[in-house]
Parts: sequence; structure tokens; C-alpha cells
Amino acid sequence: MRIGVAGRPDDWLVAAERGYDYFEENLAPIAAMTDEEFRAVRELPRRTGLKSEAFNCFFDGGVKLYAEPDSWFRDYCERAMERAAILGGEIAVIGSAGARSVPNGMSREDAEKRFIDILRIAGDAAEKVGMRVAIEPLNHCECNFVNTVSEGAELCRRTDHKSVGTIVDFYHYFVENETPDDLVKAKDRLWHAHFARLNPDRCSPREGDEAMVQECADALKNAGYSGGRISLECCVRNSVRDDIDEAFSLMDAFRRV
Repeated sequence: MRIGVAGRPDDWLVAAERGYDYFEENLAPIAAMTDEEFRAVRELPRRTGLKSEAFNCFFDGGVKLYAEPDSWFRDYCERAMERAAILGGEIAVIGSAGARSVPNGMSREDAEKRFIDILRIAGDAAEKVGMRVAIEPLNHCECNFVNTVSEGAELCRRTDHKSVGTIVDFYHYFVENETPDDLVKAKDRLWHAHFARLNPDRCSPREGDEAMVQECADALKNAGYSGGRISLECCVRNSVRDDIDEAFSLMDAFRRV
């Protein structure tokens, strides 16, 4: 399995220098850049030798996800996916708790219907450039909609789009008390993974976390995970450089999956 680092443009070179396999950028800021700003970012794969194969933060937190018209989503998703593909993107993760949470006064049923519409639009845009999109289940403390891998997989099946899947973020998995069986049941739509310590600090793994990392690697292996990647998506403890350096050898458990 390939191991990547999620972060900002300033972290891209750091991940490359440490020997990680790919980078995972934030999509919303990339989509919002002017053409001139984006020209500088599009040089990063060439300069670092590392592509941004994955993207997160699909929508900015200020987006009114359930209020914008289809035309807005089509324009946004096509622009975002075109730029992601230029940077080497293969999958874009839809977490975006601030935008995705169901607003007061809206029923869950209505939110699900609208979100499925949005997923299909995003899936169409991704498919045009050879990419896929995936829902990130977020724990109930951060978001009130799609909290578990099981819910993410079921929503994908209802969306019924070949370019729409889900992911497991092991931190959220831990908070929601999910089990390896949940990954097995979702394996047909499980396309990406995130890792941080299964601990409230949500930092990168360190010495002493070997058993924790191995447990998660075993869960993916036993589920028949075929996504081929897992990204460190963590809070910074010391510095990005120090944190991902310390985590590098510990992530060998995933490299063997």
C-alpha cells in the first residue's frame, strides 16, 4: 500500500524529502485560487517528484451545501476536478463537516436526497477527468450527517454512481466505536483511508503505537481493502517534518497490506 501525507502546499516538499509516496492536498483552496496562484501550485509535482494523488476538504466550510443550485455545483466541481487532475489527483474526499452538517429546520430525509444529487454531480465531474470522489464519514462530535463507514457505504449505494465511494478515517472510526466487520461490509465502496492516532490528540503515530497501527492495518487487510493508499491526516504535535519522520517506519504495517 502507498503511504501519503495530507497537508498544505508548504508541506508538499517535506513529504517528498522524507520519502512518502504521494501528497493529499486541500481541494477547496485550490479551487478558489486565481489562475496566477494556481500556476505556482501546479509546479509542485514537478519540483518535488510527488503528485497529489488524493484531495480532502472538498467544500469550504462557508458553502451552503443544501441551498446552492445545481448550476453552482456543476461549475465548482468541474473547476475543482480539472485542477485536481492537473496535480495528479485520482480521488477527492468529501468531508467538509461545516458545509455538510444538516442545518436546523431541514429533515434528514431531505438532506439525504439533496446530498445524493450533489454526489452525482461531483461524480460526473470526477469521471470526466479520470478521478473518483469519496464520502468521508465524520464522527458525531464534528458532523451530524454520515458518521460511520456503514452509513457512508449505504449512501454510496443509494447514489448509484460508479465514481462515488467512501473512505475510512481511523480516528473517526475509533470515536464511533466501529469494528473491522464494518469495513468488510463496506469493502465494495471503500476506496481510500486516513490515519491518525486512535487518541483524542489525533496526532501522527509515535513510538509505542505499533500495536495500534498494526490493528488498523489488519482491519484493512481482512476487509480486502483495494484502495491502495492511506494518508496521514493528523494534528501537528511538534512540526510536520518531525511528526511524519517519526511516523514513517511505523507506517510499514500499512505498506505490507
